[in-house]
Amino acid sequence: MKKTNYLLSFILLVIAIVFTILVSKVDVKTVEVKPIDGVTQNGALTTDIGFSSLNQSIADKIGFNNTFYKISKYAGYLALVFVAFYGFTGLIELMQKKSLKGVNKALYMLAAFYVCVAIVYVLFEVVVINNRPVDMGEGLEASFPSSHTMLALCVCGSSLIASKYIIKKDNFRKCLNLISWVVMLLVVCTRTLSGVHWITDIFGGILISVFMLNVFSNAVKCLDKAEKEEKVEQ
Repeated sequence: MKKTNYLLSFILLVIAIVFTILVSKVDVKTVEVKPIDGVTQNGALTTDIGFSSLNQSIADKIGFNNTFYKISKYAGYLALVFVAFYGFTGLIELMQKKSLKGVNKALYMLAAFYVCVAIVYVLFEVVVINNRPVDMGEGLEASFPSSHTMLALCVCGSSLIASKYIIKKDNFRKCLNLISWVVMLLVVCTRTLSGVHWITDIFGGILISVFMLNVFSNAVKCLDKAEKEEKVEQ
């Protein structure tokens, strides 16, 4: 079973890497970056974009939608509420157990996962694959992968995985999981329809998130299995 899980993680990693390379190499053209208000504030801006025929066609059809942009923006903030919630949960456990060892180890795994997500985010801010199709008033901005998509999927997805090891109350856990699904779907859909990303940015965010969540899921399962074996031995 472990070998199958590791193999799947490896396959997902390869898919994410290959897709990222293809986005930077296939059908690359220089296209215009359009100002959202129709007025050029930063001069004529252009960016190189891979899969240009597909990306440009979809971008032209969607255009910029400020309503969907705002929804995606504030829905993305909800993902940060999950981070704060689990951080607060860990703090409460620490105060109750009065020992770092007494804190649920799944919370440590979750914290480590958040750090990994942050590292990936910074990496793509430094290594720019392409820029946004629109100028939000800030000039050229890194666009691949969609950070909102990645943040929502990774934070809410990891909550779905870890909640059964952390949240003891069934009804509360089910409610939390439902909110997780709603936030993920809402962010992905509205971010796509807002027009602030190329469609390949959204796909990239999804692929990278799926890989990271698969690794996280395997790690949490291994931790849980080790803890159960340790209890049996005792």
